[in-house]
Amino acid sequence: MGKAKIMAIIGMVLILISIVGFTLRYFALSYPWKREVHDYFELAWDSGTLKEKATYLRRFLTELENRGLTEGQAVIFFPTPRTDMKEQYNLLKALVVRMEDGLELEINSLEYQYLMRQIEENEIDYVNSDIFFSGWKIKSGWWLRSFIFGWLLIIGVIFLTIGFFGEIY
Repeated sequence: MGKAKIMAIIGMVLILISIVGFTLRYFALSYPWKREVHDYFELAWDSGTLKEKATYLRRFLTELENRGLTEGQAVIFFPTPRTDMKEQYNLLKALVVRMEDGLELEINSLEYQYLMRQIEENEIDYVNSDIFFSGWKIKSGWWLRSFIFGWLLIIGVIFLTIGFFGEIY
């Protein structure tokens, strides 16, 4: 077996390790996030009454507060007001207050139905809950701890390329 073939095999192994490692690291972070935090946002979206929606959103806000995700940018490059966790957090708090104000209305009233429609079709859509997950990845250092897999991928591609072109020439 030639040197080029060995380099190509090493390259493929490094690429495989980096992909599997990166996937496992991502799953190790995203599953607990979904289970412990984000599902409350989804439940608020899915629930049928203002009381249920407000309850689940309050729980989501509490989980964000517990993890320190109430301020700061959720991106490293090109931050905007839309990627500011404080702005998204304030949108959610205002939405909860609006829902709680609607609790005084009768469920069968036209005002209640109009408020529910506004909240479901407009206001919840404007809250980007993924911003908080991005902020969690930054605050937890996920990118830094997964950095090794990026380097393994780059080195694997280099080895594979050298091995491939070594066979040709």
